[in-house]
Amino acid sequence: MFLYFPKTLTQFDGTTFAVDPQYKIRCHVGHGAQGIICSAIDLHRPNGQEVAVKKLSNALDEVMASKRLLRELRLLRLLRHENLVSLTNIMLPPSTNVLLWKDVYIVSELMDTDLHYVIESGQSLTDDHVQYFTAQLLAGIAYLHRCNVVHRDLKPGNVLVDRNCKLKICDFGLARSCSRQEDRDSQQQLTMYVTTRWYRAPELLCFNVSYGSPVDMWSVGCIVAELFGRQPLFKGTDPRNQLEQIMTVIGRPADEDLEAIMNEGAVNYIESLPRTQESLEEKLPTATPPALDLIRRLLVFNPNKRITAEEARQHAYVQEYNEPSSPPGPEEAAMLSEWMTIASASMLPKEQLQNLIFQEMLHYHPEVMNLHWGAAPP
Repeated sequence: MFLYFPKTLTQFDGTTFAVDPQYKIRCHVGHGAQGIICSAIDLHRPNGQEVAVKKLSNALDEVMASKRLLRELRLLRLLRHENLVSLTNIMLPPSTNVLLWKDVYIVSELMDTDLHYVIESGQSLTDDHVQYFTAQLLAGIAYLHRCNVVHRDLKPGNVLVDRNCKLKICDFGLARSCSRQEDRDSQQQLTMYVTTRWYRAPELLCFNVSYGSPVDMWSVGCIVAELFGRQPLFKGTDPRNQLEQIMTVIGRPADEDLEAIMNEGAVNYIESLPRTQESLEEKLPTATPPALDLIRRLLVFNPNKRITAEEARQHAYVQEYNEPSSPPGPEEAAMLSEWMTIASASMLPKEQLQNLIFQEMLHYHPEVMNLHWGAAPP
């Protein structure tokens, strides 16, 4: 006999949320990369603390969606840092009949908004605001890189903030291990994922198959510039146009820097571009000299010469808010070992991916681990 777990149903704009009774859905707050997000009251917490509930519809049906979900769930469980969003629960399936588990509901801390909304809203941002946001963003990225994780999809919409200007990075579905450059799935995603082209590093636009933590640092530079300019610094319509806009701002790279590009066609295209350059001061008239210096060090064409997260944290622009970071300890080393076991999920069939996602859910519900879980046609 299969057991059934009670659910509370709530509808928003034609979407039904079927959540555990401890959560009282309040209102729709946005869309994530894979699902719809609502705020909810956690009735099991003191004073009815608000949380974010993301519904991932039919999340286990497609292999690619399952890969992204597994990576995000694994990382959010293992990584612990004040500038990374924390996952608090993966809701139970509707039944011990695992074939009924179609929609996955994950619960995380609730933030007020994201940097994309802040930038678009037109609300005043002082230089002190940008310093504080930048310092927190760099602290979170430095922690990821110390754990050998590269986010790969940094953009204002993936940087959450609250009314006290506290910042947390979210959406780790495209994250990879920095040390697994041979991962075939990583290479495919790097070259094919173009939704966030405006924040992609030149080596990715040139279709390099090897990558590392510098891709995140380029994205940080784009985000900091956007906080000043209130619009994306590079708004390319395609990879070629994106490269052209980048060259216009940072200048054509030296020959030795072009050697870092493994795509001969991309090198030839860059060499064909006119030698014109716009002043960064003109593009970002409200940016202070220290801020412009940091942005320039982040927006360096050659990834080997781009400033690292730890180096950026020592920059004069954010030094006021910089707190010393410690190297990964035993717990982080164990985390890295476990993360590496899932970093090459590209080769796993859908059934194994589903099972691993199920195992992630059990981490939050050890009380049901010994139940009779099985599969029967719905």
